Amino acid sequence: MKKLIFGLLVAFIALSFMGCPTTYEDGKYEYASATAYYVGDSNDWKWEKMEYDFGTGLCVIEVEVKAGATFKITATEGWDMEWNNANLDESCVNAEFLDDPVEEFGKYKTCFADAGKYKISMNVATEKYTIEKL
Repeated sequence: MKKLIFGLLVAFIALSFMGCPTTYEDGKYEYASATAYYVGDSNDWKWEKMEYDFGTGLCVIEVEVKAGATFKITATEGWDMEWNNANLDESCVNAEFLDDPVEEFGKYKTCFADAGKYKISMNVATEKYTIEKL
């Protein structure tokens, strides 16, 4: 009986650490599709995990920003994989509330032209994100 309980406990713990079965592979890295982090001026460049919306399959965050604020989205709390302005969905490229992207280390951060509250939705599977002014 002890072996059965121990075996079930081990199986439960292992399953709880497995995460989402859908993954994205980038060379040697593997990321859960339900994981994305927002990092930008509005949160002092600290990684903030985006909330996964099971209904839409998108990682979502609402942020309050000042005009000129910039951001990126990362797959982990690190820079090994980042989504920057190049990953902005075409439907948002000419949005009036966005300014020209800002270059940093050869990549471009997305820049807000207007202060306000925004909803950012990241589709990790397609590597595209949208921005909506609230």
